[in-house]
Amino acid sequence: MRGSHFLANVPLVLVVMLVGVMAQAVAGQVAPDAGTGAASQCVESGPTIEWQPEPWAPERRVLRVGPAETLKTPSQAAAKAQDGDVVLIEAGEYVGDSAVWRQNGLLIRGVNGRPRLVGRGRLAEDKAIWVINGAEATVENIEFSGARVPSLNGAGIRAQGRGLTVRASAFLDNQMGILTNNSADNSLVVEFSEFGFNGMDSGRFHHGLYAGRIGSLTVRFSYFHHGRRGHLLKSRATVNDVRYNRFIDGQDGQASLELDFSEGGDVTVVGNVIDQAATSPNVHVISYAAEAQGSKGGQFVVAFNTILTRRRNTVFVANRSVTAGMVAFNVFAGAQELSTSGPLTLFANKLVGPDSLVDADAGDYRLVSSLPVASLDTTGGTLDLMAVKPAFEPASMTGARHRVERTPPTAGAFADCSASKVPE
Repeated sequence: MRGSHFLANVPLVLVVMLVGVMAQAVAGQVAPDAGTGAASQCVESGPTIEWQPEPWAPERRVLRVGPAETLKTPSQAAAKAQDGDVVLIEAGEYVGDSAVWRQNGLLIRGVNGRPRLVGRGRLAEDKAIWVINGAEATVENIEFSGARVPSLNGAGIRAQGRGLTVRASAFLDNQMGILTNNSADNSLVVEFSEFGFNGMDSGRFHHGLYAGRIGSLTVRFSYFHHGRRGHLLKSRATVNDVRYNRFIDGQDGQASLELDFSEGGDVTVVGNVIDQAATSPNVHVISYAAEAQGSKGGQFVVAFNTILTRRRNTVFVANRSVTAGMVAFNVFAGAQELSTSGPLTLFANKLVGPDSLVDADAGDYRLVSSLPVASLDTTGGTLDLMAVKPAFEPASMTGARHRVERTPPTAGAFADCSASKVPE
């Protein structure tokens, strides 16, 4: 698996069997993570995990970019770079400089702060601030903002190569944050990154992150917020793994959908916090296979998320495919009923009022343990369910911490530890 080194040995999948029994009993069969022991009491979670730059192999050539360097702009480095180079960009504002990166195996990293690339004038290939055509590129600690093109899909990054990893970067106020091609050989990994205020008020949809028909999309430990008309995340990828993020449209966002997997595929949505704004134009929060037209089947799992709606009428999860999806161990807040559509098996989901969260407006979406749960939804007869027990929980906006909790596991994105609020 491509991604951060500390994830390499984390157990991600376990089997939960539901055979015509109550979900409380099923939950008791879930094994703890390896290494944590059979914890019967909830303990405090570990320290926050955030992006840390890793060293590169000493034999790699290093190009330095900045006002005091020979290469003044990223585009000059893109013209000089060779396969396998490390490109270090000094913090500062680079206005109107766009680049096409054609080399393979690049590491491009902001240093001594975060460089800010501001799209102004003509963008690379009339597409993006950066167009990445090379294979196996890594981009770290860069901000992309202000990308606009006449075709209305100007992106911070247009990912057109084969395998891109983006870490600790920000995509703010673009028509699109990241936009990929439609190559099944391509893959995208996003970690510890922020997507905010992307899109525009026009007759078209513009998305924070838009993955085309690529092989796989992985999004972890990231923060999506304040969409403009389009979706916070939209994907047509064959395999989608979305874990431990915050999708917060908040009190005044205008995102249409928080998560849209428009052509189905294999989709795992685990351990996220999702907050739908009252001003959202779409009744749905998570949508699956709305544009599939039978083209892609797959496994659809939504588990261990905390999902808050601020709208009066909401459909939390919509499945337009013919294959039943699995919705389990989630906390749904803010609605009078747990409304879903399409073939879904639901169990061990908590439905609570908005006051049952510690302080959502301040970013604390943990449950108040002293407040009663409105209902525990348990439906479905005999089912073999492949579910996922989360290894992490969201901490800072673009960070996480190890999730350590009691057995059986608690619903929602957070272990049921020390959240407390005295009722007024």
